Amino acid sequence: MTEEIKTPDVEKTETPVEDKSNIGPSTIKVTDAEKEKFFKSFLSDKPYEEDVQLFGGKVVATIRTFSVAEQQDIIGQIQMDQDSGIAESNDSYLTTILSYRLGVGLVAINGEPFAVDLTPDKVPKNKEKAYSYIRARYELFKKWPLYKLTSYVDSYGAFENKVQALTRQMTSPDFWKASA
Repeated sequence: MTEEIKTPDVEKTETPVEDKSNIGPSTIKVTDAEKEKFFKSFLSDKPYEEDVQLFGGKVVATIRTFSVAEQQDIIGQIQMDQDSGIAESNDSYLTTILSYRLGVGLVAINGEPFAVDLTPDKVPKNKEKAYSYIRARYELFKKWPLYKLTSYVDSYGAFENKVQALTRQMTSPDFWKASA
């Protein structure tokens, strides 16, 4: 059943709002359209999705937030890695963890769906081999040049920072200031 979600009227402008409460070197700019889209996804319990331009706009990656269950799947994969000895205690394993997160959040590259056959239903968890759909998606990245993976991981990190800023702003009384 499809249900239309009504939100307060929002001025359809692209006036950026800066979130200065974030921790980091710069501010995060959020438009009124992004706030409205985020709020609709929040109300509908659907992932928030954005198209992110990479390499000067030559590549467009569609990325999204993930569910609590997907976050638990990532943690489960990390636990399997630790139990099997795959997880190293060095910085290179951090790249693996970031890649796990990207693998779940990456929807498409230039409109081509990413890893649609690598889902929990199609790739059963195998604790003995420390393998799940999370690891299967990660394996796809191992074929990429490092600079490409780093660009995508960095973009996903910036996206997650924006989602945190949107979440903070949504709880602020000024979130819908533009509709006044």
